[in-house]
Amino acid sequence: MSIPDLTYLQKKIIYRSQKRGCRESEIILEKFIKKMLQNTNYNILLNIDLLLSYDDNKILDWLQSKTPPPFKLKNLVNKIKQSLYNE
Repeated sequence: MSIPDLTYLQKKIIYRSQKRGCRESEIILEKFIKKMLQNTNYNILLNIDLLLSYDDNKILDWLQSKTPPPFKLKNLVNKIKQSLYNE
């Protein structure tokens, strides 16, 4: 993966985390993603991008443990939950 591709993906993720339409999810995701972008690999960025493709209500349900996330996103959702409790 080249640096321009990585930079594009990071910018895309930042934009999508800030322009969700649901302020609650914007606050949660924006803080977590800013931390993650500082030291993460490309595969994690792809998972974050995948997470952001889901509807806000689904994401919030996963974070509140109302419904289980897809298997591929389970670790990422757990990391977001942990970051909420560690603030």
